[in-house]
Amino acid sequence: MFDVLIHAPVAGVLTWLHLASGVGRDVAEAIASTCIWETKCVPCVEPDPSSETARFVTTAVWRPTPGTEYTVWMQYPRHGDKTPWGVIADHLTQDQAEVYANHLTATATVMPRRKG
Repeated sequence: MFDVLIHAPVAGVLTWLHLASGVGRDVAEAIASTCIWETKCVPCVEPDPSSETARFVTTAVWRPTPGTEYTVWMQYPRHGDKTPWGVIADHLTQDQAEVYANHLTATATVMPRRKG
């Protein structure tokens, strides 16, 4: 089992953030190969049952249709009075988007990509 970390901008500085926890190698590699930011997969530590992490992914209008591409937005840590969001994966197929929707522990949303 692996944890996936993402090297994303937080208040203008690249910081390693936790993206997924306790996922299999295939899921970790699928996220790492499609994420637009640098990622690293590390063996996960046995989770502490008293601090189990909930999944926070939402799917906005998740009605898969052939030919639709998806974008994944992640909520970055709060900075001052702002809670920024940023794109972490784009132009995903339905199967790729489902990996994010089903396995992230970070607050994120998977949305159909706008055409045009």
